[in-house]
Amino acid sequence: MIRRFHPLLLALIPLVVASCSKDADNSTLGPGFDDRGVALGAANLFAPQRALVWSAATNELVGVAGSAAGVGSEALIAMSASSGAIRLLDAAPTGSLRLSEDGGFVYYESFVSDTGVAGDRVELRRRPLGAGASQLVATCSGVCAHLFAISDDESRVAWSRLDSEFDPESLRIVSQPSGALESPGAGLPVAFAPDASALLYQTSSVASALQQWLASSGAGSPFDLGLPLGAAVASLDWSDQGVQVLYLQGAHELWLRNATAATTRRVLLAPGDSLLSAPIAWSRDGRKAALWALEQLEQQQQTVARLYVVDLVGTNSRVVASGLTSQGAVAFSPDGSRIAQLFGGQLYTSELGASVRSQVARSR
Repeated sequence: MIRRFHPLLLALIPLVVASCSKDADNSTLGPGFDDRGVALGAANLFAPQRALVWSAATNELVGVAGSAAGVGSEALIAMSASSGAIRLLDAAPTGSLRLSEDGGFVYYESFVSDTGVAGDRVELRRRPLGAGASQLVATCSGVCAHLFAISDDESRVAWSRLDSEFDPESLRIVSQPSGALESPGAGLPVAFAPDASALLYQTSSVASALQQWLASSGAGSPFDLGLPLGAAVASLDWSDQGVQVLYLQGAHELWLRNATAATTRRVLLAPGDSLLSAPIAWSRDGRKAALWALEQLEQQQQTVARLYVVDLVGTNSRVVASGLTSQGAVAFSPDGSRIAQLFGGQLYTSELGASVRSQVARSR
């Protein structure tokens, strides 16, 4: 399952990279200034700056409704990746969301109205993408947000809350189906190990300040990512590839640190005086990542948004789409052969070719 530091802590981290040069690791200019891919569905069905995920169980893209969906403001919807048809999953305004490992369930924040004002209560819900109603996992009142992580087999769900001062409350780890509850202290859940034997959680606003909770002992201890001084953490993933961190070193280079294997390598130099920003999308198996680069065109009052797919195990990183318009959410297909991206209010897809898969796949 793909995991990232929560956007409340790492939203829109500016990552400046340098001009493309002949010794760049594996970057190419890719498509022209306006090559967005193949349009899917009507415009403005999804809210462009909200999370987007792609289910392996139903082959649907799940996200927050846009202005043209006709199902209510910020409702939870699913779109067929084949036909572009949409269906309503939950009419209440939706916050953060993510999929279960098999893509059969979506976990999401729902802003519930008790007095006619959305957000009187914030519920963490679990809903099947097939038949069935949503289930309540946790709830809080007032100005708050749930941060949560799910183990691949859904045997454990970890969640915490941020209040209006962005102070983390006690971390809760619930085992299913027993309902046994553990709390290692204050913190924000980041990622479970693939076998649910451990959980990484964040104890402060410093993205690299992590603790590791072990199911065997119920105790937490510091977890060192092994990043160099001055590294700007952009995203973290825990899959069969290990604990992987994408970070910037200096102003020019995107690097990959595998904390499990204790290896580090440069994976990208972007063209032009570009501005990259978190969050980053990871492929299901943890072998690819996708991120945007914004480049101001010389002698023009325009900015081109380029979508990079970074090869984390090889040398085939490339630009797969670009457009002279605002960029939005990104999601890999479950098999890694396609990618969906929002330009403005329109969803597009691009072909990536066959994906080399790990023995056990991971989904977001």
